[in-house]
Amino acid sequence: MPKVDPESAAATALLEAEQWARSHWKTPADDPRVIARYRKVETRHPDTAAAKEAGVRIFEIRARKRHAHPDKEIAESADVEAAKVAWSEVRPQVEALIAKHSYASAKGLLPKDLKDGAGAIGKEMAFWKGFLTHLVQFKNAMSVWVEKLPERRRKIVTAKGEGVVEQVSPQFLLVRIGDQVEKLPWTDVQPEVLASLARAAFQEAPRGSSLYTLAFAFAHRLWGAFWEADFDVGMDEVVDPSDFLFREYKRRVEERKAEAPGGR
Repeated sequence: MPKVDPESAAATALLEAEQWARSHWKTPADDPRVIARYRKVETRHPDTAAAKEAGVRIFEIRARKRHAHPDKEIAESADVEAAKVAWSEVRPQVEALIAKHSYASAKGLLPKDLKDGAGAIGKEMAFWKGFLTHLVQFKNAMSVWVEKLPERRRKIVTAKGEGVVEQVSPQFLLVRIGDQVEKLPWTDVQPEVLASLARAAFQEAPRGSSLYTLAFAFAHRLWGAFWEADFDVGMDEVVDPSDFLFREYKRRVEERKAEAPGGR
C-alpha cells in the first residue's frame, strides 16, 4: 500500500472541515462546532501546513476577525454602530405599525441587512426580520384558510356586533353583520378574536402554520393564545425545537411582557 503523504492528507482534512462549516453553519451558536472541526485537523495532522492554517482559523474565529462560515464576512464595526442607532430610532415606529397590523410596512423600516458576525445587533435584526416575515405570512395564510372554515366557525364579535367572516385579505376583513357586509380594517377586530379565528383556520393549513399564530400572539401580547400556539407547533412536529425564531419567541416572552403597558 503506497504511503499517504502527510501534507496531502492534512490538506484534505482541512478542506473537509471547511465544507462541513459551509453546510452546517446557521447561526453564531454554531461557531464552537466549526472550531471543533478545525481543532481535529490541528491535532490529528500536527506539523503540517494545514494544521497551522486550522490553528489560525480557530484564533481568528474566536477573535471575531474571521467568520466561521467560509463564504461569509464579519460585519464592519461602523455598520454595526450605524445599525444600533438606526434601530433605536425606528423601533417605536415599528411597534406602532405592528399595533396597526401593518407588518409589511414595519418590516420596511428595519435597518439594512448586516453581514454575519455583527454580534448582538446582528442577532436582533435577524430576529425582527424573521418575526415580521412571520406576521406577513400570518395575514397571507388567513387570507387563504379562513374562508374554508364552515360558517359556524367563522363567527366573530366586532364593534358593530356579531358577524360571519366572508373573506380575509391583508388589508381588511369582509364580515356579514345582519343583512350587511361590512369591510372592516384589521384594527376593528380584537387581536384575541383574530388569534382564535387563526387557530381554527390553521388546523386545515399546512403543518407548521401555527408558528405564524405564535408570532401574531407574541406581537400583540396575547399570552394565552401564545402558549396555545406553542402547543400546536409542538403537535405539528414540523418546526425544529432548535429553530432560531421559535427559540427566540419563547426566550423573549418575559421581556415583551415587561414592555407592555401595565405589564399585561
